[in-house]
Amino acid sequence: MPVRKILTVVCNLGLGGTQRAAQNFAIGYRKLGHDSRVVGVHGGGVRAETLRGAGVHVWESFEELCVDSSEWMPDIVHFHSHALRDDVRNDIAMRYRHSKLIETNVFSYPTNIEHLLECSFQLANWCAFRYLSQGGRRDKCKVLGNPVDSDGFYRDDSEVVNAFKAKWNIPCGSLVVGRVGQPGTFNWSGYLIDVFSNLVEQHDLNLHLLLCGPPQPIRERLAADAQLAGKFTIIDRFDSDDGLRACYSAMDVMLHIADDGDTFGMAIAESLMCETPVISLRTPWEANSQSEVIGWDQGGAVASTLDELERQVLRYLRDGSLRVSAGRAGRKHVLDNFSEKSIAERALRIVDGETIGDFRLSKIFRDAGPSVLAKLLLLLVLTVNSTKVRKFAGALLRRIYRYSFEESGRHAQVRALGLS
Repeated sequence: MPVRKILTVVCNLGLGGTQRAAQNFAIGYRKLGHDSRVVGVHGGGVRAETLRGAGVHVWESFEELCVDSSEWMPDIVHFHSHALRDDVRNDIAMRYRHSKLIETNVFSYPTNIEHLLECSFQLANWCAFRYLSQGGRRDKCKVLGNPVDSDGFYRDDSEVVNAFKAKWNIPCGSLVVGRVGQPGTFNWSGYLIDVFSNLVEQHDLNLHLLLCGPPQPIRERLAADAQLAGKFTIIDRFDSDDGLRACYSAMDVMLHIADDGDTFGMAIAESLMCETPVISLRTPWEANSQSEVIGWDQGGAVASTLDELERQVLRYLRDGSLRVSAGRAGRKHVLDNFSEKSIAERALRIVDGETIGDFRLSKIFRDAGPSVLAKLLLLLVLTVNSTKVRKFAGALLRRIYRYSFEESGRHAQVRALGLS
């Protein structure tokens, strides 16, 4: 493969999943031997130092790029679409109109430069379905997950884990259920507290809840629940991967529930890299990539209802050997499918025209549930050319899924109260 000049374009270089993915792509390109450079168009941040340390040239603003790069013309410009202003995205596309333009499309909405792109990378097959259901062009749509740091995340030894638990007052000998996420409310769900509270109340287990980055409503609910007093630890955030890695390693199980699901789930992948299995909830009404990242039960389990989710968490908490085997399988799955070097290489192969990265209907159907109507609507989205029909089918499907889940939750509450 010839040496390429590759410019990665991201909103800024601060903390966050999009920024981490852009960083990992840029480092992946550099590891492949390419001239990899990054611009944080709306500002710099803490990732600039990591990028420079990996040999990646960094510009910390669009203006800096314009002044400094007059002699450097990229072969490929890789946009990370989330939080980029349309005007800036368009200006960069016009500036480098003779380069090949690609994007990682975080939330599966077609962007204002879609017609100029070689391809739009969707982070999972379910994201590809959402992209098409929201009017995205089939000829631009490719499936390519986020790259994960294959060097920085691994299971810390017991000495590091014990020191972490002592620092954060996590009782030795407790089974730790954890969750890491950005503080946006859509990244979390109050159901997490419901499930944990039920486990504490109904089972004789020494449990502790470890949360990093929860939003204020989650904090308030925990503080108001008397039976959970002393059974949870909240950490605002970590400024280094060392602390984050120790946090994942201190967990026995990650319990992942997000009201709007995850387009990829960098925290899921990082947890698996630290050999901590993940139990997650399917969310087919919105983003729903959890199954693909976990590897369809290789690195944990994905449940369709809250009852099933609670059973799976209990199963993993009671079986230490299952946790170990799932953690190891999950790490292998992430390394095989999402390491930064392999993902960067796959991206370039797609740009070069190889027929890889097409969405796979079989994987979407695995998360579609048993409903015949749901499967028919999925087929409409994936096969019909009319944008209006695809948008209508997608919107109707999301309503059906949301209603079905809420009904299952109400039935579970009735059973818990002994009213059925």
